[in-house]
This record gives sequence, structure tokens and C-alpha cells, in this order.
Amino acid sequence: MRFLFLVSLILWPFLSAAEGQLYWKSYRDQSPLQDQSIVVVDSNELKTFIILTEPRASVFEQRDTIFETAFPDTLQNVEVFEKRVGIDGAVRDLVLTFSALNVDEHVEVVRTLTELLYRTDYKASYVPFSPGPWSEGLGMARAISVPNLDLRPQDIWNWLGESSIEFEPLDFSAYATPASFQKLIATELGVFRSTEPGLIIAILDRNRRLNEQEAALRQFLLDSDLILAAVVRDDNTPRRIALVGRERDVPLDAAPPLRLDTILTLAANRSEDLAQSYVSHPVR
Repeated sequence: MRFLFLVSLILWPFLSAAEGQLYWKSYRDQSPLQDQSIVVVDSNELKTFIILTEPRASVFEQRDTIFETAFPDTLQNVEVFEKRVGIDGAVRDLVLTFSALNVDEHVEVVRTLTELLYRTDYKASYVPFSPGPWSEGLGMARAISVPNLDLRPQDIWNWLGESSIEFEPLDFSAYATPASFQKLIATELGVFRSTEPGLIIAILDRNRRLNEQEAALRQFLLDSDLILAAVVRDDNTPRRIALVGRERDVPLDAAPPLRLDTILTLAANRSEDLAQSYVSHPVR
């Protein structure tokens, strides 16, 4: 009996790793396309497995330090798995193994992971996953009509400049009187929604780097499902830009938000040409 106990202690890390790989492969078999999510596996009562699909390059490169610092008492293992895409592309996922988490710990881990991945825990959420035959994970696809994108600059100006539409901050804890777009872009920074459902705007400081304003960008991307325009002040004082989006009507599982890392990569590009790669790189 003592011999079997010692063998179990020796093999335990390898069994845990094999289990994590099995869950990862099962999830990727059901979700083979590009995907950036926090996936919580409905597994056993001894361990909790969380899959981070295609995390940002900056998080991926510092994964050991970041996660060990964030979860010193519950994290057991961090594994890397690579999925081939196309001819020579690849995406990389992480599988985190935790000791069994209770409900409160589970909520806190997801909140902390969201903060680490997106620099804000706004609308922190996860994808529940129960391993099973691939056919069991299929569901009815939503029928989404193509929106009318026939917008002119005058249409945008009619909404923002000449109409009586007012906006309020997304953060309901921050009391503020609804204000017009013209007043907000002159005096405020942050993310706002129209008091009558329809529009979301993010007002950013053009004197600061975008990666210093990631929290506002993430909020804007979560609460909009279509980018309509970008607006700057004529006099350029103060130097601000407003991103204008349609307030989200399509759920996140049907139309995931644009990725922060993709936006930052495009914004950092200074060449005349763009190239596409399935391997993410950190933005310096």
C-alpha cells in the first residue's frame, strides 16, 4: 500500500498534465476557429481547469510570473498547447490547473484573470465547458441579418452635432448629468452610452498611447457590436478622438468583441503595407 502511495505521488503531476491536455483538445475539437476566451472546465472535484485561448502575447510571454504572483495559494500548473492554423500558422493556448475552487474563489479567479488579460474586470465572464462527444456541443446557429451600413458623414453629424441626443457614463456609480456629445468631447474622457439606446462612444486622449487607455477600449468593444465612425475636434484642443459604435444588439457569443491586441498592433503599424499572421506578437 505504501508503495502504491509513493507511485501516486510521483505520477500525480503527469496525470494532471495529461488531464489538462485532454480537456484542451476536447474544447479545441469543438471550437477550432480563432477564439479568445476564459473557459472553465466542468471537471472533477479535486482540481479546477481553466483554458485561456489565444491570450495576448504580453501575457503569454510572462505567464509563469503573472499567474504565480496572482494565485500563489491555488495555482498548481501552467501548460502551453499549440494549435496549427493554415499552412504554417499557429495559435497558442494556456491551461491553468488550480486546486478545487469553491464558489467565491471561482468568481475571484475569473475576475482576476479578466483584469490580467484585458486590464479591466468590466463585465468579467467565462465560457463553461463540459467535455463530451463533439456532437453534444453543437447548437442552433443564430440567424443574424446583415445590418444596413449605408452611413454618410452627414448622418453621423446629425446624431452627434445637431440632434438633442445626450450621453451618460457607462459607470453607473459615477453620478453625472447627461450631456451632449460636443460638451463631452471638450471636457471628458471615458466611455458613454446614449440615454436613448442606440450609440456608444469612447473618448480617448490623443496625447496618450492607446495601451495606456486599454480599460476604456475594452469597455467600448464589449458594449458595441459595430464601429460606425471616429470623430476629432476641428480645433484639436484638447487633442481627443471619439470612437462611435452601435450599442450592442448581437450577443457576445455570436459576435465576440474585437481584440485589444489586434487594435494595438494596427495602431502601432507605421508601414504602408499590412501582413497577416496567426502568431501574435507583443506591442512595444
